[in-house]
Amino acid sequence: MIFFCIKKWFYTLWDNLYSAFLLNLVASVFLFIPVALYYFVQGINPYSHLFLVFLGMLPFGLFLAVAARFARDFENPGSISFKQSGAYLKEGFQGGITLVALNISIAFVLFFALPYYYAQNSIPGTIGFVVATLIAILTLLMNQYATALHVMYQPRMLKSIRKSLRVALDNPGFTLGMVVVSAVILAVSLLTLTFFPGIIGLLLWYHIAFNTRMLKYEYLEVNPDMRGKPIPWNELLKEERENLEKTSLRDLIFPAKK
Repeated sequence: MIFFCIKKWFYTLWDNLYSAFLLNLVASVFLFIPVALYYFVQGINPYSHLFLVFLGMLPFGLFLAVAARFARDFENPGSISFKQSGAYLKEGFQGGITLVALNISIAFVLFFALPYYYAQNSIPGTIGFVVATLIAILTLLMNQYATALHVMYQPRMLKSIRKSLRVALDNPGFTLGMVVVSAVILAVSLLTLTFFPGIIGLLLWYHIAFNTRMLKYEYLEVNPDMRGKPIPWNELLKEERENLEKTSLRDLIFPAKK
């Protein structure tokens, strides 16, 4: 399952290489804002400095809401149009603000909570550290599904977050595999200065992995008697695997222009 998702992700990203490069370039510009605030704004209260850096993440978070919709469009050849940026911003503004504000709040708390509880050297401190670590892990797992779920099904972001946590906990092995692949994507992105696979590559990975996993729930909705039994993934993915096998070496060398 994970290997199928990786193959589909790579082919889809490669087929939209030029659009992905442009989106990653814009992402790098927005990501520079909090980095610049961190390095160039000095001489103020450390708490205020950290809050200012987190505040600088808001434009980047809004861009992610737009980029996630382009990642969705990557699966539909010929559907990419940067003229949609304004409409996508309007569509994703509220959800993007909610998600980035939640992540910033959690990051702000964890930044102080983890060192504080770790230094306590007591039972309450240990319990606090474990709870804070658990929150950090659940946040990581939630982020892998929340945006894709919100983009595909359009529920309110808080509802998307609750559902994404359920999906993550219901599919622990697959979710762990997503974490590993995400780490590899981030590592390669750092080596290429975020231009490839970059932010759009990560968002596309989340989108493809989420969409593929949703086939399980669509199958169970039609076949409720199969709950608790093995999912026939070979049958569910047969058509998509056949489409991927049709991709030639020429298609990889000369990706379609989007």
